[in-house]
Amino acid sequence: KTAYSLGSDFDELKTEKAYLVGHDWGASIAYTVAAFYPERIQSLTTIAVPHAGRFVNEAFTHSRQLRLSWYMFFFQLRYLSDYIVKRNNYAFVRKLWRDWSPGWNAPEEELEAVIETLSQPGVCRAALAYYREALAPSNWPLSKAKRQANRFSVPVPTLAITGETDHCIAPDIFEALIYEEDFPRGVRCERVPQAGHFPHQEQPEVVNKLLLDWLQSHS
Repeated sequence: KTAYSLGSDFDELKTEKAYLVGHDWGASIAYTVAAFYPERIQSLTTIAVPHAGRFVNEAFTHSRQLRLSWYMFFFQLRYLSDYIVKRNNYAFVRKLWRDWSPGWNAPEEELEAVIETLSQPGVCRAALAYYREALAPSNWPLSKAKRQANRFSVPVPTLAITGETDHCIAPDIFEALIYEEDFPRGVRCERVPQAGHFPHQEQPEVVNKLLLDWLQSHS
């Protein structure tokens, strides 16, 4: 669903405000939801992805992030990347997870659940479409107006969590793309030690404590 229609979902759930938490693409969406519906969000927690608009504007000006995001460009090679991703029972997905969280052995049942989902008709192509749309040639180069629009405000209290060893979006780049001016009601960054791109799975006790303390302080 788009952010434009989420207000009615809150109404159906009979809740005035929600504590919103998102990881990766979920984090990107959560920033947008909070920007459109700040009056419905009690607080925002994002994991592994910085301010989505700032990422689009600035991430690829960092040569290291450009290298880490190589797969996003690879996904632009339609048909070839679809074939490679699916080959050998989605071995490519397993490689990405190992690269993104070095030293972490993802639970096999977790990977199997992801692969089972991607194996459903149309799901893999839909998942790759996120990246293809983000880097679609029609969107580049970014116009001055588009860059300005990407600096959108997120006017809710925000906790931004990154993993210390994240090799998907480097933690220092993550933090560099969290501008205090974008978060007029405050933002706090936290690095989770011994965690990569999935800190909530790699260090659940640490992340749960951060999250519970945060929610309690904004109740």
